[in-house]
Amino acid sequence: MRGNAVRLTLATTIGALTGCTLLTAVGDLRVVDESLDGEGGLDGSAVSALADGAVQERDADAAGGDPTGDAGDAATEDGGDAGPPSCVETGDPDLIAYYPLDDATGTTVRDCSGNDRHGVLRGNAGAAAGWTTAGRFGGGYVPGASHIDLGAVAPHLDESKPFTVAAWVNAKTFSNTTNSTYVLGRSSDTASAGWRIGTDVSKTWVSKLRETSAVIALTSSPSQLENTWVHLTATFGGGAAGLYLNGALVDSAAGLGAMVTDTPATLRIGSRSDNTQFFAGTIDEVRIYKRALTTAEISALAAKTK
Repeated sequence: MRGNAVRLTLATTIGALTGCTLLTAVGDLRVVDESLDGEGGLDGSAVSALADGAVQERDADAAGGDPTGDAGDAATEDGGDAGPPSCVETGDPDLIAYYPLDDATGTTVRDCSGNDRHGVLRGNAGAAAGWTTAGRFGGGYVPGASHIDLGAVAPHLDESKPFTVAAWVNAKTFSNTTNSTYVLGRSSDTASAGWRIGTDVSKTWVSKLRETSAVIALTSSPSQLENTWVHLTATFGGGAAGLYLNGALVDSAAGLGAMVTDTPATLRIGSRSDNTQFFAGTIDEVRIYKRALTTAEISALAAKTK
């Protein structure tokens, strides 16, 4: 309640300089005895100006127009939330983007990492078709024939260094052809360049990347269940890659060459960069980190509730 402290200090100052007797109360200041000592004291107009200033400060606080930030202090002491919005998750500086996908409507997809790297819902399915209330936690995203453009994130994701991507996923159907689907990635075709996580043949979850000499595919066991929520995480970089389901490592590779990046491709959720291979199901809680998380961290992330 810093504003009240200012008023009490003002009362003490005026009293010392003028010899006045002052009454103070929360949000008020009144001069009771306006007699002056005549020896370097304030004149009556100065006292009134100081008092008026205190009243104006009180009025500004009450109207929410507190340019000094005092109102925020008062809100904190009164039990209000003066911190970041509830959407924002803080604590890990390596979390460069976090999409709860609870937006429910519209085309702006909020980044709740605190970095304001919001995504944009695009595609011929339209905004309404992209959202569902039946996510893993709250709402979720159903690509249909749409995707979420993460162009605001791409400049902050150095694919030449280790990074981690994670999401809750629920496949309505798995691909049984050579054409797999994309949950998240940056590639027009991983046979040539880039990386992705998603589904693959034989009803598997997969992470793929193109490195110097080959395409590296890490896969889960076949015949994964449809209409079932799975926490899917992949780590890339540092000469290694890992695929995790529900916090447990299911496949890995080491001794890899550098990733061949697909610079022209757009980083996106829900489809390949050329608007094909849309994920058939629901996606929720997408996270991107600029380092390779440890197995313990991935396990904790999979166990995390909203």
